[in-house]
Amino acid sequence: MNKKLIILTPAIFILSVLCTNRMAAQGLNKAKDVDYFPRHEFYVQYGLPTILEFTSTIDHNMKSGDWIGKTRNHSFTGVAGAGYNFSINKALSLGIYAGISRSNADIYMAHRDQEDFISIYNSQIDNYVGMFSANWIFLTRGAFTFSSSLYLGTSYEKKDIDILHDRGVEIPKSEKSYKVAYHLSPIKVRYGETFGVFAELGFGYRSILNIGVSSQF
Repeated sequence: MNKKLIILTPAIFILSVLCTNRMAAQGLNKAKDVDYFPRHEFYVQYGLPTILEFTSTIDHNMKSGDWIGKTRNHSFTGVAGAGYNFSINKALSLGIYAGISRSNADIYMAHRDQEDFISIYNSQIDNYVGMFSANWIFLTRGAFTFSSSLYLGTSYEKKDIDILHDRGVEIPKSEKSYKVAYHLSPIKVRYGETFGVFAELGFGYRSILNIGVSSQF
């Protein structure tokens, strides 16, 4: 997965740079027209783990018969993603987004009559998300733009279970599943014109806090 992140993120951004350079002269001429606005935007982003990963993807307390469990040694890669937006007018754009993330934890369990917790299994969850988006720019001040976004799509979740100690505890199986993916970003701030940087807050399958770079033309 880490190799995919290393290859995917730079490749998409390089593509956006090449497209922007090719159309730069045309864009500068059109910028003199008051009716002109950028039609296309490519972006790459990285963010903190999602709220869903913190609260539900890896359960922090669990029970199995006479056994009780806790998760420890949590690790999260964060969310890496890339997307494209097409502007319908100066305020509204539609887009597509793809992102990947990974969460990991060791599950420790103890019998109700015992105090010592034993490491039983490791749970690793890879999440691949593809969504469509609607984006609304509600304020522009110089090189700053402020917007909100709504995303809807599909999540492919791959859960791998690695048994560490078999104590007769009911252990979940490795599984793959599809889920409805969504994300609401109430506020995104972008600074820049052709090239820009941005930060956004949100809830759902992207990230709690995203930062990234984008190219518009």
